[in-house]
Amino acid sequence: MLEFYFKIPVDILLPIGFLIFLIFVSLYLRSRKLKFPDIFFGISFFMMFLFLGVFTASLQLPYTHAKHYAHTLNKESNNLYTLTATVAEVLKPTSNYERFIIFATSLDRRKTKGKILLNLRKDINSKSLEVGDILVMPIQFQDIKAPLNPHQFSYKSYLERSGILKQAYSEQEDVQIIGSNKFNIFRIAERSRKEIILKLEEANFTKNEFSIIKALLLGERRDISPTTFSNYASAGAIHILAISGLHIGILLWLLTMILKPIERIKFGKFYSFMIILIFLWTFALITGLAPSVVRAVFMFSIIAVGIQFRRNTNITNSVFISLFFLLLINPYYIYQVGFQLSYLAILGITSIQPLLQKLWKPKNQVILYFWKLLTVSIAAQLAVLPLSLFNFHQFPTLFFVTNIVILPFLGIILGLGLIVIVLSLLDLLPAILIYLFEFIILQMNNFVTFISSFQAFVIKDVSFSILLCLTTYLVLFTLIQLILKWTSKRILTFLFSIMILQTSLIFEKAERTPFKAIIFHSTEQSLIAIKKHQKLALYSHQEIDSSQLIMLSRFNTEERIISTQRIALGNVLDIWDNKILIIDSSGIYDIPTYKSDIIILRNSPKINVDRMLEKLQPEVIVADGSNYKYLVQHWHKTLENKNSLFHATAEKGAYIFYPRENSLK
Repeated sequence: MLEFYFKIPVDILLPIGFLIFLIFVSLYLRSRKLKFPDIFFGISFFMMFLFLGVFTASLQLPYTHAKHYAHTLNKESNNLYTLTATVAEVLKPTSNYERFIIFATSLDRRKTKGKILLNLRKDINSKSLEVGDILVMPIQFQDIKAPLNPHQFSYKSYLERSGILKQAYSEQEDVQIIGSNKFNIFRIAERSRKEIILKLEEANFTKNEFSIIKALLLGERRDISPTTFSNYASAGAIHILAISGLHIGILLWLLTMILKPIERIKFGKFYSFMIILIFLWTFALITGLAPSVVRAVFMFSIIAVGIQFRRNTNITNSVFISLFFLLLINPYYIYQVGFQLSYLAILGITSIQPLLQKLWKPKNQVILYFWKLLTVSIAAQLAVLPLSLFNFHQFPTLFFVTNIVILPFLGIILGLGLIVIVLSLLDLLPAILIYLFEFIILQMNNFVTFISSFQAFVIKDVSFSILLCLTTYLVLFTLIQLILKWTSKRILTFLFSIMILQTSLIFEKAERTPFKAIIFHSTEQSLIAIKKHQKLALYSHQEIDSSQLIMLSRFNTEERIISTQRIALGNVLDIWDNKILIIDSSGIYDIPTYKSDIIILRNSPKINVDRMLEKLQPEVIVADGSNYKYLVQHWHKTLENKNSLFHATAEKGAYIFYPRENSLK
């Protein structure tokens, strides 16, 4: 992660790495002569480990490759190029575009490399592109836009953390498929998954249940309805819909139990190990080799090695080994929320669950089983809680009820589902099995819907910053260390971590601006908000629509707004001695004796901005998102040589201003 932020050039890293290696070797040789190891060898080992990570990450950064297309586009970003590329991933389409991640191989017949987000406009002749298809097309690169309103999700940052720096739009007829890489493992995986889905469609599962079946067994979540997805999130069961460590762990446990008898024969452990590996990676293949599945299978493959060949397996060590190698293969994994949650959940189970289990040891085996299940669920939830609050801003308190009911049957669901897949491929799937499997999925959906109906138990709209997330993990870590061994040093460390958390809370409260006004970027209507501590006055011409509600919900969560009042928006506002005039499509702005500090242009008024500027002499002119693009460009060109500041929300994002000095007195 250090390399992603500081971008240290490779030519500087190499001599540093060589020096660290020499120090490491010399301290290793020195440590062999000592009776007791000292701290210096440990520090050198850590530095070697850190350098290896930084160097590996540097090799993945686009700007470290001389042939990356970014170097060509720095000077000629508006040119039209002829691009040859291979389809690397098929994304979920939007209402107007098919979307793909492609890997460039040549640009104007010059070898190049790098990932690009390709948007193909849908039409009646839409091509069915597959992973591995080789494309040639004329292309003009575009920047991926940053969010235009405060606290919005940044798709630009998300793509950059996957190595994608540019996007392109194209028409279907401009794209030529000149070949395909038939031996591309991801192409084989995608085709295998499509074949299975086609076979399962013949079973005529109901639409809602079939979407859950595809998510559980094939990692395909595109068809899950928003309502169903929301129900699973509110019930604390969203992890069930994404194939991850939970599913692979259950499959590993089932296989280990089934293959126990094989271990009694000669070389039985080896045969069992190979069968498990082949099965897990075959399962990864039929799910399309999704990153989350590959990560989970790789992690549990390492764990399987320990289980099969060592009696006293330290699962935590196996987890860290898999983590280390996965990040060497793809350092960008560190930014993926699914990757972070998977490993935190496993580490929580291995470190927190044993402590919870010691609190009570019931003698009844049935009670003991459910107690273990409860402690595993609580341990995993505790481990991911700070990160979940930071990313999703909600916490389902009834998660343990959902997990206690569903998890015991998840192994049956997965096992039965795999049988359904195999029999469907052989055209031997009986109707009774279809009915039974669909009935089980239906009951699971009904139970999740029932739990999610208790909305009072879902804590929503929690503002949780990255600083609070990190300091909370520090408190959790020091608490675990204290429980493991009570010492005065660990007590002081734990208390110190609590002080750091409290300091973080105080710092955030001090940094939060109590008063601000925002002219949002909104294409539907003008939207102006005034924040006063935890209250928000929202000015608009009409009722807020669904897209604006989503945007405002995120804003309110991050700004910790507890009450919102909507007010009808007129043409004149006075906010903290800032006189605001709104000029709409009527183009009327001649108000006698009214001097405007801020002018807002909305709904594309046909006005002479030079004349308006000369007459009103505002400090700033804001063109919101309700204006035509060509008019905004015209205004920008007209005013670029003026002293007045022009702010177009479609280009610069929301306009934010604060109280004038003494205006709050």
